[in-house]
Amino acid sequence: MICFVSTVSWPLKVYLEPHLEGVKNNTTSKIYLIANDIDEYGKDNFDMSFLRKKIPIKRKINILFDLISVFYLYVFLKRNNITSVHSIMPKAGLVSTLASFMARVPLRIHTFTGQVWVTKKGFSRYILKQIDKYIANLATHILCDSHLQMEFLISNGIVKRNKIKVLANGSISGINANRFSPNPIFRGKIRCMLAINSSEIVFLYLGRLNKDKGIFDLINAFLLAFNTLKNPHLIIVGPDEENVDQYIKHLNHFGKKNIHRFGFSNTPEQFMASCDVFCLPSYREGFNNSVLESGSVGIPVLASDIIGISDAVINGVTGLLHLPADVNGIYSGMIKLAKDSDLRFRLGNAARDRILSHFSQELVTKEFLKFYDSIGVFNIYKI
Repeated sequence: MICFVSTVSWPLKVYLEPHLEGVKNNTTSKIYLIANDIDEYGKDNFDMSFLRKKIPIKRKINILFDLISVFYLYVFLKRNNITSVHSIMPKAGLVSTLASFMARVPLRIHTFTGQVWVTKKGFSRYILKQIDKYIANLATHILCDSHLQMEFLISNGIVKRNKIKVLANGSISGINANRFSPNPIFRGKIRCMLAINSSEIVFLYLGRLNKDKGIFDLINAFLLAFNTLKNPHLIIVGPDEENVDQYIKHLNHFGKKNIHRFGFSNTPEQFMASCDVFCLPSYREGFNNSVLESGSVGIPVLASDIIGISDAVINGVTGLLHLPADVNGIYSGMIKLAKDSDLRFRLGNAARDRILSHFSQELVTKEFLKFYDSIGVFNIYKI
């Protein structure tokens, strides 16, 4: 039996769903999806042929709670004779590799999607880095979502080169270019709802809202741009993890009236179709899917020049890159893109062409299933 583990359920849906369907079609084994909220989330978001098991796994480190999570998962793996465990997200990787190692699961796979310790200092950086080494040592196979990220992990001694692999040209799941495509209906729908006319510039941020994502830098840069541009707008979509909404609420700036907030969305393609520039001023990233999705919609990207983003965005070709934590750099990029419609059109077209040729969902899923077949997931007796 095959088991996929995440701290929360949405990564299994957003990142792995096309792969899950492919795995289901290539095996008669039962497939379990494990996460802290899988019972609530799974009812409406996954095919009923996937079995669900709730195991409490917290994102933040809590030694006692984490040991309990390891024990619960260990017991589940032993009782159900699981032959393959695949984890995504850092804490799920720690819990699942330890539990599956103890349970003698033959295939223990983890996908790295960015390193938490990159933005940390001192003892916390050391501990988090050791956790990644621990995950890599206990896993039998490591996947990574970008080539630059893979080289970074190898150079930092996290994993050996013969143990890690990037699927195709990168990305966890590739992009569904039919879903993420230019759509004038969506563009008109969102703009009408927010009373934004067709000539006004719209910047979009879509993702988790926390400091490491650079969201505060983006808001401050937008307020600067508001003083320069004619009635620009900033749409922010995603769950608030660090009181960003309170920060916006208490802003003493006229421009906050043009900051539009939405929570988690199952239809990110609608927001992407409505905007003119997609922004991701992150301090750390895996190979970010949202910049690829916006590129597939034909939208230029304004983002940080960091590992994980620089794989996905070619500076001056499919978007513009700035230094992380550089409010003035974000502001300058906003002004440049807002005032040059030809540049936006050229970057957006190049981005969509690149997605179609290098990062299609079909290509990445094909490589995922080929990888699974090569290591024996579909036939455990190969190993």
